Amino acid sequence: MLVSTSLIALVVSSQKIVHRDIKPENLLITDSGTLKIGDFGAALQYEEYPEFVRETCGTPAFIAPEMLDPEIDQFDPLMSDIWSAGLTLFYFVTSSCPFAADSVPDTFEKIQAEKLVCFLY
Repeated sequence: MLVSTSLIALVVSSQKIVHRDIKPENLLITDSGTLKIGDFGAALQYEEYPEFVRETCGTPAFIAPEMLDPEIDQFDPLMSDIWSAGLTLFYFVTSSCPFAADSVPDTFEKIQAEKLVCFLY
């Protein structure tokens, strides 16, 4: 499942779709153990890669840093999906969200200021 989680953004993008809200709650496992992704409400379909966007969307704790940077006026949503898939994988391994905070502004501040560090023993 861990390999599937880390590749899910790339699989979705192979269909010329960016999900834009990858998080644990949007990943489903079938009875046979197949990993599926749900909730395409924020998804975009694109014609040619890369196609940059300006709109920030998704679940605050899983938003990529470039989405919050005021100096970046456009970003690659596929790279943001890969970031979110990585944080989802981190969550599955550690049972914690690395940038969770008591408020959305505090979460955004942590995403922008803190480095992602994981020590597994």
